[in-house]
Amino acid sequence: MEKKGYTLFEKWTGRASPQMPRPENSIFNPLKLHCGDYISANLLEGNDRPYTVTEVREYRRSISREDFNFTDYVLYRGEEVRILRANPRGRNAAQPQDCDLLWLQLFYEMEFDERVRDAVMQKVFEVDNNDDGTPDVFYDALSAGQDGYLTSIRAAQAGNSSISNRRLRYWDFCRKGDPGQNEIEKDEVFLFVEIDEDDGYTVMLEGPQITSADIEIYPAEEKA
Repeated sequence: MEKKGYTLFEKWTGRASPQMPRPENSIFNPLKLHCGDYISANLLEGNDRPYTVTEVREYRRSISREDFNFTDYVLYRGEEVRILRANPRGRNAAQPQDCDLLWLQLFYEMEFDERVRDAVMQKVFEVDNNDDGTPDVFYDALSAGQDGYLTSIRAAQAGNSSISNRRLRYWDFCRKGDPGQNEIEKDEVFLFVEIDEDDGYTVMLEGPQITSADIEIYPAEEKA
């Protein structure tokens, strides 16, 4: 018998299967997802092969002595990687449905490069996709400022019963959609540049905002 996927609303309201105690429950986890759960993004990508949740990451930054959290869900499908980011709307958001969702993909990753560190401090972040020395994609800086956001990460990973900790600094940018890249021109595409505080390893994530109706959840115990 074919297994039924759950919408995020069903997951939030408890209509999905009950959850056993897991490390993911000890960190900020607004979508109540766990390592091993499956996510279908058929409406976004036209492919019903599901992604597997392999890591849940809590991001916590402090502004004027107040903490602001959001969460990344790291998804794998073969060699493909996606990040489902859940960002609460406003400091008092307490329910999962109060989250904005971003569908991010790995744009670039690299060892520390001082040129990138200098570039994220500018009001426009330029990307040379053709590697010809001429920037061809431009992102406007959002709210992080020159110093970026210093952020503490707590992560629950598949196969690991403990929570890992690290710190990074990130900057946020956006641009309008490019119809030439099958994007909707009026939509915003977001770019995040993250630089690890210890070793400087740099990760760039890019993607649009989505809605909870764009994806379905398959709890791991029901996928088997």
